This record gives sequence, structure tokens and C-alpha cells, in this order.
Amino acid sequence: MKFANKTVTRKGSNQERNRNMIATTSYEKAVGNSNVVDWDRLGTGSIIERMADGSGTACGRFHSRYSTFLLALARRKLGDRVEAEDLVQDVLMQVWNQAERYRRDRGTVRAWVSTILSSRAIDRLRRRQRRPVWVESYPPRH
Repeated sequence: MKFANKTVTRKGSNQERNRNMIATTSYEKAVGNSNVVDWDRLGTGSIIERMADGSGTACGRFHSRYSTFLLALARRKLGDRVEAEDLVQDVLMQVWNQAERYRRDRGTVRAWVSTILSSRAIDRLRRRQRRPVWVESYPPRH
């Protein structure tokens, strides 16, 4: 599955999981998954559970529900739209890879995803501070 230009893979047996995801997505398209699942009424926790099972449709639904919120949060934390978009893509990939780690009893999906984004944003800000600034000094013109 691709988000923007990045390929999404799952940890573990990547080839097998990707084949299953592609097969699931193809099956969902063939069957007309909207007839099987009422995605608009399905809670986000249930969507995460379907993502953990490899549903590409669930991943797309999660993206459409959360991408605007995540982008706004990332822009607020980083101050740069391009870097914020990149961060959102990384967070969405991490959610896809770690969907099975979400626990309803520990908090909402929104809180879980916000925590992932905040942690990654802090890492990026720290990396920014560590980068050396190269200043070239030129002799004054006369």
C-alpha cells in the first residue's frame, strides 16, 4: 500500500502480509465492501482492528478520518508544512505497522495517534537542533 510516494510495509513477514493486504483489498473491491461493512458507522477502534488484520480499505478509511487532524497538529508542532506532511506520512505508516498494539482500554485512538505524532515531532525538532549550521565568511568588499 502506498501513502503519497512511500510504500507501506508491515513488520514481520512483510511479503506475506503485503500479499494478504493486496488480496484483501482486491477482495473488498470485488465484493463491494461498502455492502459488507458500513464504514461510516464503524468506530475508529474497529477500523484499527481491521487494519491490524491487514485491511487496506480500513487503512484508507483511517487516513481519510485522521489525516486533516494529524496535519494540523504536525504543522503546529513543526511550523513547516512540507516537514509536517512528511511527518504525517511517517505516522500513518507507523499506525499501519503497529495497529495491533492499540488497546482500547488505554485510551482513544485520537490520543494514541497524537502521542505517536508528538513523539516523532520531538525527535525531528531535536534532529534540527543537532544539525550544524555552516556559515561561510567572505572578506568585506572595498
